[in-house]
Amino acid sequence: PSTVGVLRSWKGHAVLLDAAARVIRKRPDAVFVIVGDGPGRSLLDQRIKDLDLDGHVRMAGHRADVERAFAAFDLVVLASTGHEGVPQAILQALAMEKPVIASNVGGIPEVVRPGETGRLVPPNDPDALSAALLQHLDAPADGLAMARAGRRLVERDYSLDRMLDQLEAFYERLSQMRKASR
Repeated sequence: PSTVGVLRSWKGHAVLLDAAARVIRKRPDAVFVIVGDGPGRSLLDQRIKDLDLDGHVRMAGHRADVERAFAAFDLVVLASTGHEGVPQAILQALAMEKPVIASNVGGIPEVVRPGETGRLVPPNDPDALSAALLQHLDAPADGLAMARAGRRLVERDYSLDRMLDQLEAFYERLSQMRKASR
């Protein structure tokens, strides 16, 4: 399991680490990778030590080649506790057909649809997150099927062409409103 993002409190990395500790008890072969850097780095480094996760969690730091990191992942986790729109990390993961487990906050449920395009868990709930992680590790084919559906969703609703069409329609509505108000 892996995650990509700025290391800030609301990104839920601490929740992921708590869930990782639970997963490791049942699956000692599991390895977690955290890609990113930010103001929360030292706190996460300490939490890894406190939870005795040194051999199980790799802090990859900032990566300019995020697409290569995504390509290497088996599963993408976003354990955010709030402050999310539709995260680019999830769209990128699904575009690359990577299974996703994410918190049910902000705009995340727009793209992570339970049982369809990924798994959703309540925010700040390491027990639920660890259960979802173990479920994925026990049945990875289910996650891959959801990831394929997620790719279709991203291609249909979040492609550059689709976003440009929506922007053009927005400007057309604005233009019509201005004409009507004259």
